[in-house]
Amino acid sequence: MTETGEESTCPICGGAEKVPLPDETWLLGFPDSHMMWRCNTCRFVYLVTGRTSEELLSDYDDEYFDRLSDFQDGSPVHVARTRMFQDHLQVIEDRVGRDARILDLGAARGHFLEVAANEGWSAIGLEPAQTAAEEAQKRGLDVTIGTLDDAGFAADSFDAVHSSHVFEHLDAPVDLSLIH
Repeated sequence: MTETGEESTCPICGGAEKVPLPDETWLLGFPDSHMMWRCNTCRFVYLVTGRTSEELLSDYDDEYFDRLSDFQDGSPVHVARTRMFQDHLQVIEDRVGRDARILDLGAARGHFLEVAANEGWSAIGLEPAQTAAEEAQKRGLDVTIGTLDDAGFAADSFDAVHSSHVFEHLDAPVDLSLIH
């Protein structure tokens, strides 16, 4: 992979045809060296940085989350995301029932977990960005700091896994067999 991703292929289907998404990259608050792409074959949106996972994780610091100020309580984006998360919970309920144990993969500061708790659900979060996870923990949310690879959850720990606006941030796709 190159810094711009011009020679990259889709990490899901291997397709080489893609379009750059510079507006989405900017909206996510990434440095100029990061580029988001949409695969023309499978439509997966992915990030190309030419950096390791550890280097990429360093981008998700206090400054990154502070740049997302329009996600603050009561903002139009926050209200819209709350409704979206309520819809996600309805899908989970329809598929596995109301008593589902939910893992929020990429919990960030815990917005989905707050919505789930307010709706009476039992959910825990997993977040690799330490400062975001600690902020969620300070608000009483159950968030584990780390990645799926090192979290050590036992098989069948969860009935459902939620993840929103996460996969496009990864430098390689998640091994979904870990959560199947």
